Amino acid sequence: LEIAKSKYCAEEKVDLSLCTNPLPQHKMIVSVESLSFRYHQNEAWLFQNLNFKLNGCERVAITGKNGSGKSTLIKLIRHMLTPCQGHIELGVKQIAYLDQTVSMLKPDLSLVDNFRHLNPKAKPFDAYRALSAFKFRNVDAEKKASTLSGGERMRAGLAVSLMSLNPPELIILDE
Repeated sequence: LEIAKSKYCAEEKVDLSLCTNPLPQHKMIVSVESLSFRYHQNEAWLFQNLNFKLNGCERVAITGKNGSGKSTLIKLIRHMLTPCQGHIELGVKQIAYLDQTVSMLKPDLSLVDNFRHLNPKAKPFDAYRALSAFKFRNVDAEKKASTLSGGERMRAGLAVSLMSLNPPELIILDE
């Protein structure tokens, strides 16, 4: 038991304070009206006549089986696909998207350099401060993105997005 206790290292929690000025409750973030989509003319619809609105600081989870259209809906919201019918309106400009592999991070760059690449007006101090809030302190902030574990990549992606000089008003996490 003593050997196990000596090897135990308490996980340090990420402690940060985000913007204290949340979006007003009435602020339209995303509006989807009469949205229908399918990839090919002869295929079944992934969804038809879908309607919803996100306002203010709402948190929403889109759940469903594989192939049910969750990632497709995200691509439609991000204007990477065009709806067959309907309309999608975004009421915000600053959007952060993090996929499973956090592909926004360039593998050959350090975390500091990734932060500055995605936040061109940031100074090195800004990058180190932001990364520090997500437990990448000192030399850990200089690790190349390619050397990170999956959890570290997600933490780094969140640091780069949430702590940016222009924080996102909409955060989309895809699985």
